[in-house]
Amino acid sequence: MGLKEATPHGQNDIEIMILAGGPSLNDFEDDIREKRDAGMPLVTTNGAYNWCLDRDIKPSMQVVVDGRDFNKRFVIPNIPNCHYFLASQCSPEIIKAAPKDQVYLWHAGMADAVKNSLETYDSKREESRKWYPVMGGTTVMLRTIPMLIMLGYHRFHIYGFDSCVMEDKHHAYNQEENEGKREMGVRLGGKEFKCQMWMWVQAQEFIDIQKMIAEHCELAVYGNGLIAHIIETAAELSKEQQNGGISIQHVQQLEAVSN
Repeated sequence: MGLKEATPHGQNDIEIMILAGGPSLNDFEDDIREKRDAGMPLVTTNGAYNWCLDRDIKPSMQVVVDGRDFNKRFVIPNIPNCHYFLASQCSPEIIKAAPKDQVYLWHAGMADAVKNSLETYDSKREESRKWYPVMGGTTVMLRTIPMLIMLGYHRFHIYGFDSCVMEDKHHAYNQEENEGKREMGVRLGGKEFKCQMWMWVQAQEFIDIQKMIAEHCELAVYGNGLIAHIIETAAELSKEQQNGGISIQHVQQLEAVSN
């Protein structure tokens, strides 16, 4: 295919924005626009890309991991100077829908299917080449953050990373495939949230992933969603300890409650 691939870079000190698609994204349009106008790089995921374009905010990078054909909507329309970081598991229809010279492939973890496909591809080449798996969770945000750390970034302003339903909305924009999904109650630190199952799983995985990446990055998660509450709860636990030794890894599993 002749596409560029994501490779490790040395750490830099550049602050960047990452946009997920949670409902609270709509609360921070002005803040996002102000940071972008001031020159801060902007990374979008999935439908947050079109959310930005609808507001004449131009992303620097778009990340897609879900390989289904219809997700080519997440790279259309193409814009100049945007890097499209598309997982190697993505449908060829998605990859063909983005400008070839602006595409970077990346590889989601060490799944056997990914490893076998790359080894088969390499066996047809005269020379093998290194590939760099991106670890993380089951959602695009939980792959994007580790990938950006691999690319050398470690100072993140994150918007729309709610992992919960807010005011009966699951996203900041229409996303039909999430309509009508069963919701469950989730309680943490005396506060309760409504979550679709994938949101609950994402929050659990975020806690686990943070144990591995916390010392490698600075996260500012904006809004009042479940992810921000997890971080806030961890900070409050830390203040309660004389030695300050409590971190996010001390937040216990989220408690599921019946609706």
